[in-house]
Amino acid sequence: MAKKQPRFTEDELKDIGRAAGSVWQEIGCDILQALGEGDESKTVSRLVVIELVIDCSRLEQMLKRKPWSKDAAFMARVDDDLYRQKRSQIEQYLKDHVFKAGTRYGF
Repeated sequence: MAKKQPRFTEDELKDIGRAAGSVWQEIGCDILQALGEGDESKTVSRLVVIELVIDCSRLEQMLKRKPWSKDAAFMARVDDDLYRQKRSQIEQYLKDHVFKAGTRYGF
């Protein structure tokens, strides 16, 4: 039976959070334009933002190219668990620390 990898550390979650914020900066405008079709009043909830950021492969790509990608143990957990076992931990961290409650994201 495979040994279960430990959960992400607080420092690792901070790195994931920074990368998630950067991913939203990269993809957010395009998504909002597609949803709003030019309507600048269109917004999306933070839960939708978190879902979009986690589900796009850009988060993993960004983590792999940043300086922290040199930590082999962290990258093994990202490769193995980012979209599976640790997803709830990452979602909760993004809700609590990156994409704040009561905020809607728009133009």
